[in-house]
Amino acid sequence: MELKEFEQLYSELFPGEKWKCMTCPMMTRWYTVGLGAKQVLKEWERLKVMAKKIRQAYSAESAANKCASALTSLLAEPGLKTHVEFICAYDKTWWNRHFLWLQSTDNFTKSYDHLKIM
Repeated sequence: MELKEFEQLYSELFPGEKWKCMTCPMMTRWYTVGLGAKQVLKEWERLKVMAKKIRQAYSAESAANKCASALTSLLAEPGLKTHVEFICAYDKTWWNRHFLWLQSTDNFTKSYDHLKIM
């Protein structure tokens, strides 16, 4: 998409000038996205059980039941699990190897933000 197409889309979704205040995504936050996706994938079946038990324990009008119902619906979407698996694979093959370097320290500088390059 061209920038003009994004501007049109955002102006339709967010009337007025609010959309212009949205910040650009920070690439370093993708490290956290990868970690989160791996955890969700690992706990997928437990999340289903947890959501079912919450729905059984709380009335249909409660916030807990509504959140659990929404989670149950999301986890039932076959495409969602595929998307999470893709994020995990992309994280493992691309993001993770770069961000592990950023998250590491060395004996020379002992600092996260100043690594010695040989």
